[in-house]
Amino acid sequence: MRIQLGNVTPTYAARLLRVARSRKRIILGWCLIVWALFRFSEPPLESTPTVIGPVAQVFAQDPPEAVNPQAHRLVIPLPITDEVDQQVMRTIDAVLDRFKKAGAFQGKAPRPILVLEFRPREGTAGETSDFGRSYMIADFLASKKLQKVRTVAYLPQTVKGHSLLPVLGCQQIVMAEDAELGAAGIAQEQVAPEIREFYKSFANRRLVIAPAMVLGMLDAQLAVFQVETPQGPSYVLADELDELKKQGLATESKQIIRAGDFGLFTGKQLRLEFGFVSHLVANETELAAALQIPAALLQQDPSLGQSRRAVRINLEGRVSMQKVTRLKRKIRDQIENHDINFLVLWIDSPGGSLAASVDFANYLAELDSTKVKTVALINRQAFGDAAIPAMACDEIVMMEDARLGGPGEFQPSRKALKNLEKTLQPIAEAKGRNWSLMKAMVDPQLEVFSYQRADTGEIRYLCLQEKQQLADEQQWAKQRALPVAEGLSATKAKEIGLNRKTVRSLEELTALYQLPEELEVAEAPRLTRFLDRLVGQPWFASTLLFFAFFALMAEASAPGLGIPGFVSAVCFMLFFWAQFLNGTAGWLEVLMFVCGIVFIALEVFVIPGLGVFGIGGGIMVVAAIIMASQTFIIPQNSYQLEVFLDSVLGFIAASTGVLITVWVIYRFFPNNWWFRQVVLTPLSSEELAAQEHREQVVSWDHLVGETGLTSTPLVPAGKVRFGHKVIDVVSDGEMIEKGIAVRVVKVSGNRVVVKPDKPS
Repeated sequence: MRIQLGNVTPTYAARLLRVARSRKRIILGWCLIVWALFRFSEPPLESTPTVIGPVAQVFAQDPPEAVNPQAHRLVIPLPITDEVDQQVMRTIDAVLDRFKKAGAFQGKAPRPILVLEFRPREGTAGETSDFGRSYMIADFLASKKLQKVRTVAYLPQTVKGHSLLPVLGCQQIVMAEDAELGAAGIAQEQVAPEIREFYKSFANRRLVIAPAMVLGMLDAQLAVFQVETPQGPSYVLADELDELKKQGLATESKQIIRAGDFGLFTGKQLRLEFGFVSHLVANETELAAALQIPAALLQQDPSLGQSRRAVRINLEGRVSMQKVTRLKRKIRDQIENHDINFLVLWIDSPGGSLAASVDFANYLAELDSTKVKTVALINRQAFGDAAIPAMACDEIVMMEDARLGGPGEFQPSRKALKNLEKTLQPIAEAKGRNWSLMKAMVDPQLEVFSYQRADTGEIRYLCLQEKQQLADEQQWAKQRALPVAEGLSATKAKEIGLNRKTVRSLEELTALYQLPEELEVAEAPRLTRFLDRLVGQPWFASTLLFFAFFALMAEASAPGLGIPGFVSAVCFMLFFWAQFLNGTAGWLEVLMFVCGIVFIALEVFVIPGLGVFGIGGGIMVVAAIIMASQTFIIPQNSYQLEVFLDSVLGFIAASTGVLITVWVIYRFFPNNWWFRQVVLTPLSSEELAAQEHREQVVSWDHLVGETGLTSTPLVPAGKVRFGHKVIDVVSDGEMIEKGIAVRVVKVSGNRVVVKPDKPS
């Protein structure tokens, strides 16, 4: 049985002691004291108050539950004005209904937990909260309706003004170490007597913080003292202190709030000096650990009981900085101009840019969760870096066959991965996650293990480095390795708490979150959407390459520049433009392609012979086309290898198609009118011989059978003197030295072939 000293008032204790000190009634007095302690040990019917003073430190933590309880996290925006009180109460009613449907109030199910996070608007501390609306929330929290719910006030930031009242309405307070609480009357020049009575009666009703300290936080004219009595420390006002001193019950006293100052205390003071705060936490992860529940249970609802104004944003195809910029612009427009409070991020992406994905994740993590709830819906894939924006959302929902993380379009280098955790840590903390899993989505070599806390049974998935960063590192025992190198299926992600629910359709998602059936999709203009989808189709790139190469061959077969050359240039331009939109091509690929074409032209028209420029230019053209179809150069994982093979096959398909088409045209349509317009008709053998004869500058046919002396070595080309004439010749294959007799064996145009003249 718990003995609760907080309900024994100093006045009542003093009376008992006077009886105890009376003659011949000492024994009777102590019996009365014991009876009073047991009499007041049971909490009031309407609430379960937090114990005051050092005794609170003993009972601050409930024993671990055998089954994880239901829990919900509700963010209350400060200051409490307008309709905030009604919205908060409507939301709590909806949460209670959800708890009831989940069976939280039946049998031996553990008490559900309702965490109320008090979050002031930036640059404020809730000083201007309305007293009436604040009291309405506090009174609602202390009502019988919430008797079976464990209410926890979570203060990550400083809270002042009448916002103190809802905090006092909770059964337990958890604060950040540097956050402050108090100064309830800071916005009023003078505290009205009726407001003071409201605070006093409510403080005595809940006893979360000593009533005297609550009054010292409200009224700057009051001085508050901490007094050591035979029953332990007590907190009293100046007049109560005088009474205790007269009775000899105040053995030692210390002033904790001076007259003229509002009582304002840090979380560290309220926890370590006074014991009114049960835990000091730095983030949501530590909050979940303090409450002995999985972090995934601490959901939050920014709608505050209002209808959800939802919108869907699509992240499709390869991730690029241009695409992320466009998505951020859409989200910003929806928040500012359409006042949405629910964002569904529909993801079907293989990744593509770690920098772009991290930038998008930072943007999502920085969205005000009191205004917008974010849910990532993984349709088929969120490979590689595409998993990071998904994990930057408040919750993740996955389709049945979806996969999260694993080999993707972009494989970061070891240098890029070296300090990635420093970038991911703020994102993970903002969403109550561990950065180990986020990094493991893109780092196949990172080993992640399940760790279990010995006293609470909580399980987390951490790498060794993050485990060593925990303040309570020794409490966590390693269990087993979590295979994440190939990503996580929907089933596995749900098992470890990443995936809230597996759905089979978008309709199931809308039903899960009670969204409108016709979920609005914030999309780009129709033409932009059409182009985005078109450029992502593999057949589109192959078709452009087919027409580009076919037109280029037609242009090479005809003199000058004409329609085929123009068509080829346009097709190549469209190909690279499409890859730009697809996020795979850059200026390097374009430059390489242009240089390759220039080198081939130099080989054909300017410096024929060696073939270096022609072969090198051809390799550059092929490499540029393949590199423009992917975000990497050399495949480093299974997905990249698959993409590389698709790129090569696409190029081969286009090239093969061109060759087959040309062969078919030459074979079956040589006299086709269109074919004759773009390709020269091949010459017959007679026409070819006549053309060669016409193009001859000098005829050397008469030299056949003549003999002469080599005037230079033939290697195999050189010069031979026939009488008074010196003519350029070539040998029939062998090397001939200078001064050797040779005979002309063949003349072909300007080409004179000789061989050594051997005597018969």
